[in-house]
Amino acid sequence: MQHKIHSPCTMVACHTPPCACVLHCRQQLIARSLQALRDPNLPPTSLTAKLRDEFGPDSDVAVDSMINMLFAGHDTTSSAISFLLWQLGRHPEVVQKLREEHAAVQQRFGHQMSPAAVAAMQYTTATTKELIRLARIIIGVFRKTTKPIEVFGGHRTAPPIPSGCPFFVAMGAISVEDPALRDDPDAEAFKPERWLSPKTAKSLAVNQMPWGYGQHFCLGSNLATAELTAALTVLARGYELRADVDVDWVDFPIKKPSSFFGVQLIPLK
Repeated sequence: MQHKIHSPCTMVACHTPPCACVLHCRQQLIARSLQALRDPNLPPTSLTAKLRDEFGPDSDVAVDSMINMLFAGHDTTSSAISFLLWQLGRHPEVVQKLREEHAAVQQRFGHQMSPAAVAAMQYTTATTKELIRLARIIIGVFRKTTKPIEVFGGHRTAPPIPSGCPFFVAMGAISVEDPALRDDPDAEAFKPERWLSPKTAKSLAVNQMPWGYGQHFCLGSNLATAELTAALTVLARGYELRADVDVDWVDFPIKKPSSFFGVQLIPLK
């Protein structure tokens, strides 16, 4: 069934219901953010009040900042770590390789996570990148054109996007078109080794863009990567992990388990 989304400047045909859901949720978030910014009883020291005082109660900048704080500042990290625990529970061979790497790193650099020690954690870094690739915590971002643009790339064509038109950058869809993965039957498998292989590492580095690209690159990318690296380090060095792996995941509006799943951390002797 074909679903159609009506925007102020054009009508976009979409073959999947989530696209309409994304736009509807975006409009609801904007409305609620504007309502909060116009609230006369806002605590003067709150972040919302500071955004209102700086940019005005009807500012697009203030609204976008509120939405970014809601999703980028909290839910993304908790979602990624939950997905990390689930993946490690499914792949004890990855956990074993992490332990072996960290044993060697500690013997060489000690117990501190110094810059040199982190640089030596190549498999840990690959595991973090593979987790982010598969998690697709943010499936895309909304933008609005300031001038007409034409869309090129790959074997697909698209009509020009007129000026002033909202559009959705589907970063998750871009990632699956990576030449390193397009014909790989195990593209959706959790394999950190693919980031260390000369055959695929370069293509993955160019075509995987979970943080966006260019001047709108995610400001929190380094912090999120550091948090995931720290979590992996603590788990690999200090705990045996057992997790319920028989659970499905919901991708929208943010990746999360469809139901509660248990995780047990047992200190290593």
